[in-house]
Amino acid sequence: MYGFGVREARLSALATGYFIWDAYVSAQHINTQGLGFFLHGMGCCVAFLCTLSPFLLYCGPNFL
Repeated sequence: MYGFGVREARLSALATGYFIWDAYVSAQHINTQGLGFFLHGMGCCVAFLCTLSPFLLYCGPNFL
């Protein structure tokens, strides 16, 4: 539960970066895309930000 792996950390960091970008782009196009896309991007961004700590790192691949 408190384990740390370099591959898992890189995967979580990559996914976090993607969802930051996704939330940013969805916020720019909220009029055409809708609120749902923005909320999905923000929710996933928060979830993957939490996986960057060793406590929840094992959840990152399961979230994907």
